[in-house]
Amino acid sequence: MEIPALSRFDSKMRRMRRLRGIPFDPRFNAFHWISDCWFLTYQIEHSYHKMREAAKRYRETNRPGDNPSASIPELSYYADNTVVRLLSFSDKLALCMLSYFEDFDPNGDTALCGISDVVRVLEASTGRARLGINQALAILGPVLKRRPRVLKRYRHYKIHRREPRIELFGIQAHHDVPYLVRVRSDRDMNMLRSEIKAQYTDPAMQRLMLERSKVLGIHYRNVDANENRRLFSYQRIDKAIKEYRRVCYEGADKSATFLKRRKPFRGKMLWV
Repeated sequence: MEIPALSRFDSKMRRMRRLRGIPFDPRFNAFHWISDCWFLTYQIEHSYHKMREAAKRYRETNRPGDNPSASIPELSYYADNTVVRLLSFSDKLALCMLSYFEDFDPNGDTALCGISDVVRVLEASTGRARLGINQALAILGPVLKRRPRVLKRYRHYKIHRREPRIELFGIQAHHDVPYLVRVRSDRDMNMLRSEIKAQYTDPAMQRLMLERSKVLGIHYRNVDANENRRLFSYQRIDKAIKEYRRVCYEGADKSATFLKRRKPFRGKMLWV
C-alpha cells in the first residue's frame, strides 16, 4: 500500500530540514506547518496499519454472526487515531499555504480552524501574490473537495457526540441499545405513529402505545443504531481512509515543491 507521493514528500522534507539558518521572514512560518504535516504522516501510517492488522486478526478467528457484535476496541482505537490525524493533516496543510501568504497568528486568529476557512480567505485575497495564491488553491482544491463525509462525521462523533464504534461485518439494528429522544416536530410524531403501526395492527393498541410513549406529558421515541449514526461500517471507513490518504499526501508533495521554488526557501540555504 505504498503511496509514491508519500515517499516523495518524505524525501523532500528530509532535505528541507537541513537548515543552515532561519530567515527573519514571516513566509518561513509555512515551514513549521508543513513540518507538522510531515510528523503526522508517521502517526497516520502507524495507526492505519495497526487498524488493518486488528481487523485481519479478528477475521481469522471469527465469522459474521459468531458474536452479537463485531466491534473491536483495538480496531476502534487505531481508527480514532487515523481519522483525527488525517483530517488534522489536511487542515494543517491549508494553514501552511495561508501562513506563506498571510500574517497568520495561530494563537490569535482563532476564527481560522479548518481547510474550508482557509480556502475562503485565500479566495478573497488580492494583490501581487494572486498568481501564487491561485497555484496554492489548485493544490488545496482536491484536498478539500475530496474530504470524505464519513470521516468528518466520525470525527464529529468522536469529539462532540457519543463514542463512535466500528462494526467489522456491517451495521445491524441490534448492534446498539436504542436511544430515547423527545418528539419535537410533526415529522417526529409521524415517525412515532408509523413505528407503532408497524408493530401493532389493532387501532386500540396503537392508541394505548402512543399514550404510553409519554413521559410527564411529552412524547418520546426510540432511535435505533441505523438512525443515531454513531456506528460505522469498517469497510466504508477503511476505503475512505485509504483514498483520502493518497489525496492528502499528493497535496503535501505538491506543497513542498511549491515552497521549494519560492523565497525564502529557494536556494542553497535549505535545499542541499
